[in-house]
Amino acid sequence: MGKFRSFLLASLKHYMADVWDRERALKRGGNCKFVLLEEEMEAVESLYANQPAVVPLDEERQYEQRWAASLVSNALERARREFGSGSKEPLFNGLKPFLSGGVGLPAHEEIAARLEMPVETLRSHLSRLRARYRALLREEVARTIAPADDVDEELRYLRGILTAAL
Repeated sequence: MGKFRSFLLASLKHYMADVWDRERALKRGGNCKFVLLEEEMEAVESLYANQPAVVPLDEERQYEQRWAASLVSNALERARREFGSGSKEPLFNGLKPFLSGGVGLPAHEEIAARLEMPVETLRSHLSRLRARYRALLREEVARTIAPADDVDEELRYLRGILTAAL
């Protein structure tokens, strides 16, 4: 009979512990007060109703865009160090917008006047800078691929990534 008594005692202790736990347990949300956000939700919905939906980039595209931007940035920095040292720094800064292209670029005549040089000289400097920038970008891309891979194909892919980002 001793074992049965021990069993009943243990069962009673477990039952009492469960009752004690249940009585003191916090319900979902605990001691938090619930706030209805219907007015706030309506305000937020009306705020975003007129804005176009933004599709977040997946991680792979984000990585590729960062990779492409870093290659371009490295090539541009190398060109700046080579071409923009000393007295040629204002010239490099004036020609830099023409390397990346885009809309809203200043006219060659405007930059030439600002740098106090003939337009033909400016265009000659720009041609040399663009050629060197292309070579530096090609070197940056070549560093990231295997020797057997095609640099031109990788440059086309890079261009596609950069134009898709716009």
